[in-house]
Amino acid sequence: MKEALISDPMLILAYLFTVLATVFAMSTVEAFKRFFDFLPAVIWAYFVPMISTSVGIIPDTSPLYTWTSKYVLPFALFLLMLTIDLKAILKLGKTGLLVMVLASISIWLAGIMAYALFGPYLPQEAWKEFGALTGSWIGGNANMVAVGNSFEPVVDLSRIIVMDTVVGYGWLGILIWLSTYQIALNKHFKADTRVIDELNAHLAEADMEKKPIETLQIMYIIGIGMAVTIVVVALAQFMPKVGNPTLISASTWAILLLTTLGILLSLTPIRKIEISGASRFGYFALYFLLTTIGAQGDITKIFNTPLYLVAGIFWMVTHAGFLYLIGKAFKAPSFILATASMANIGAAASAPVVAVAYQPAMAPVGVLMAMLGYAYGTYLGLLGAWVMSQVHGWF
Repeated sequence: MKEALISDPMLILAYLFTVLATVFAMSTVEAFKRFFDFLPAVIWAYFVPMISTSVGIIPDTSPLYTWTSKYVLPFALFLLMLTIDLKAILKLGKTGLLVMVLASISIWLAGIMAYALFGPYLPQEAWKEFGALTGSWIGGNANMVAVGNSFEPVVDLSRIIVMDTVVGYGWLGILIWLSTYQIALNKHFKADTRVIDELNAHLAEADMEKKPIETLQIMYIIGIGMAVTIVVVALAQFMPKVGNPTLISASTWAILLLTTLGILLSLTPIRKIEISGASRFGYFALYFLLTTIGAQGDITKIFNTPLYLVAGIFWMVTHAGFLYLIGKAFKAPSFILATASMANIGAAASAPVVAVAYQPAMAPVGVLMAMLGYAYGTYLGLLGAWVMSQVHGWF
């Protein structure tokens, strides 16, 4: 590959920040609203840098990418886990929580089935990519990167990023289209729609009023986040590697420790830093990380292996079948089913879009379900990768 137009790490940093700011600024323009509803700004945080690398504007390797992978991902996950409102999530009610968890399990099972069926015809390392996509489709982008970075060497995510976008957001469109038939679907499932009224009441109780952030609070949020991240990353170097091939490396230990620590601290008064919007710093770090992931990708790879897309479609169709059975068995409203599905597949970027399509005032339900997925997505992604590695041994 010829030398990139921009190669200095600081210039790459400036370029990626500019891309991120431009994409998210455009997503707020009313004229582009419907476009970004179907293809959220977070997707373009992958693709614009990926295209930039493909045409030679920035390189596919840089010390900047290594640094962000090692420190920015743990920092983002720690802040996101630290600010989870577990009490509000529990108030989703029995039906909401059950459907969300079962939807996650269905995606996990469907992924293993897809790999068992298509794995023999895919590259040797495909089980690692499928494991990372399991993390993405259960929790979100942070979980995908966390699982992908657990392997040695770190897995190339470019193929599954395209797979995630084409299949995942195709499913988004289908779920939104089905919202026009939700009354008929609820009758078919014999759904108890009282759960929706209960959710409205609980959301009103769980609403947290955010205050304007001050300079001292910015220093506090970034300071505690980076301090904890650096200490845990350093300690993780002394943890033993697990698996052959390695499934839990030093970087994985760092992610697992920080995720668990963040969740535990979310149950303490420290979580009150969310009043100042601490999670926004976590999301910003995550979105910046996604630009560096995209920059390392080669968009042409997915076209060299179109079977990935076929496997992804099979995976999603299987999940849809499980989702139908869940709806019938638990008489779940179509709103809960669709929102839970997209809270897994698209996480916080897309779940509110689907929630609003079914119930205009229920966007927070999508966010709460997505945060639950964030909490356990990395664990299920790693477990899925291990199972797939065992399946790989049968080929």
